[in-house]
Amino acid sequence: TGAGISNYTITYNNASMVVTPATITVGATAADKVYNGNTVATVSLTPSGVLLGDIVSINYVAANFASKDVAYSAVPAVIAQDVNITGISLVGAGASNYTLAGITSATATAKITRAPLLITAVAANKEYDNTDIASVSLSANVISGDVVTFASTGATFASSNVAYTAGGAVTSQTVNITGLSLGGAQRGNYSLANPSSAATTTATITPAPLT
Repeated sequence: TGAGISNYTITYNNASMVVTPATITVGATAADKVYNGNTVATVSLTPSGVLLGDIVSINYVAANFASKDVAYSAVPAVIAQDVNITGISLVGAGASNYTLAGITSATATAKITRAPLLITAVAANKEYDNTDIASVSLSANVISGDVVTFASTGATFASSNVAYTAGGAVTSQTVNITGLSLGGAQRGNYSLANPSSAATTTATITPAPLT
């Protein structure tokens, strides 16, 4: 435009331009999980900087907690730990228009929470000895390889006497186990699920022979 434009002619020459991929960033979040003996994590990766209408998503090869065990603070309280995501790449119809600028990994945080552990008890039958003391064995469904021990402060029959049915037959009676607790190297990965730290089972006190 302008007063002298009529003095000129415009000639157009073809040219080329390079459109470079736009750099985008990755946001990573990890889900808490209950202890299960491995480091595998579930994560969600979100691209930031993708233009409206472009179809771009993010894949990853692996996502793992820094440790398979529950992490604790000095208090102690269960705390979050790092989750490392590797093998990140772009996929989707619009993926070629974007770049991660060489970034192939990301870090998030999440908690591994303690797995509830229900202790069950088996009591041994015994011959009448004028006491209610019972002998029990304790067990629970601990993940293979974990060292967890079980203890109680007491195990007693409901009565120190032999129990009988209405028909006069010797019968079993309740055995109460109290003060249950966990020990061992991996005890921190579990929480005691027994209400009031107690359990019950049954066993029989048989009559003592008289001579």
